Amino acid sequence: MMRAKPLLIIVLLFAFLLAGCTSGDVADTVHSTPAPDKSSSGENYTENINKISSDKDGTIVNINDVMEFPDLGELIIAKAEFTDEVHPTNPDGFHTYYKSKASDKEFFHLVGTFKNKSENDVDFNIFEYPIKFRLIYKEKYKYDGFVVVEEDGGGDFAISEFVEPLTSATIHALIEVPKKVQKSGEVITVIIKAGKTTYNMKFKK
Repeated sequence: MMRAKPLLIIVLLFAFLLAGCTSGDVADTVHSTPAPDKSSSGENYTENINKISSDKDGTIVNINDVMEFPDLGELIIAKAEFTDEVHPTNPDGFHTYYKSKASDKEFFHLVGTFKNKSENDVDFNIFEYPIKFRLIYKEKYKYDGFVVVEEDGGGDFAISEFVEPLTSATIHALIEVPKKVQKSGEVITVIIKAGKTTYNMKFKK
């Protein structure tokens, strides 16, 4: 019986990783087949409302702007939306996707490309993200997000989320918020930070 305990621990740890839980336990990871209808995705926020270059929360950037993070790499956000579910960009049959647990909540979802310009692998694991995302609503309500990385050409999300030096990967930032955030029509700010470098993006429906 004593020999069974290490095996049980390994099995439980593997099950935890497959469950896609974040440090805040905000989302379920489930599997779907076939691939979803892309027309059912959330409303895209393809334009920012930024009119100034910087403020107290760092340099303001727009969709498709390049964000440089010294000693790490660069990030370009190409899409932002509110949505109940997040799938990889090119799902093919059986794949992982994320869905909010609560019926009164949804994700603010950003999709972008990260290029690793450092000498080491960049690990987007569930315990510590090299790039952090935070949504601010009404300048006082703050919601932290988590990051997942695609694999197989966008066919699925990776379990081991490493980006090798001089390579690029599609990343998804998921920030769970109450649905009233979108319905309010208020300006929202997304803070994107790595080390001492901070950017922000402002959106309004």
